[in-house]
Amino acid sequence: MQFFGSWGILVDMDMTFAELGLNEQILAGVADLGFTTPTPVQAQAIPEVLRGRDIVASAQTGTGKTAAFALPTLQLIAGTEPETVGKKHTPAPHALVVTPTRELAQQIEKVVSVVCGRTGQRAVIVMGGAKFDRQIKDLRAGCDLLVATPGRLLDLMEHGNVSLARVQVMVLDEADRMLDMGFWPSVRKRGRDAARPRRGRDRPHRRDGRDRGGAPLPRDAGAEDLAAGGPAHPDGA
Repeated sequence: MQFFGSWGILVDMDMTFAELGLNEQILAGVADLGFTTPTPVQAQAIPEVLRGRDIVASAQTGTGKTAAFALPTLQLIAGTEPETVGKKHTPAPHALVVTPTRELAQQIEKVVSVVCGRTGQRAVIVMGGAKFDRQIKDLRAGCDLLVATPGRLLDLMEHGNVSLARVQVMVLDEADRMLDMGFWPSVRKRGRDAARPRRGRDRPHRRDGRDRGGAPLPRDAGAEDLAAGGPAHPDGA
């Protein structure tokens, strides 16, 4: 059975996760999660993210939006090692997911922790209401993917406990909700930090969806777009 998704993309309801371009490790994680058939938002979003496209996606609760961004994000940063920057060896994740509430952060953790168990990657979740020192310890143990609520992310950055200098993929989860809750100024501040020009191999990839010397840089709303005030090239709503 086929239907046209919200982006005008023809979606095959009999499609498998393997057909979306996910690798064997990610597929093993999908199986561990108990997923069998991609939902429409997953079938539409995952291939576009893997192609390096900038996307904005909207779907009802319970339709698998978390996996729609988490699975391709983990695949895109596969093969990288947790990094630190500067003389203080500040943890520098390769992917960042910003989400407005603790509950949503915990929901994302349930998905990424299972998949990371297959890929060997490290995901760290930081949020208000949890012990600050424990979260710093988790970051220093290595962080490929950082999931953060805006307030705690700001706290950690302002104390020099995390850097966005190596971020390749940035995702805003429930972006409209963050706007409604007044988180936009904090998110823009983090976007400006990630977009700051760097030299040599640390220069950010171009945002035209094409590789200029490394992996493409997809994200729901990337750092430069955030600094400018909003996402460019939305593929859907």
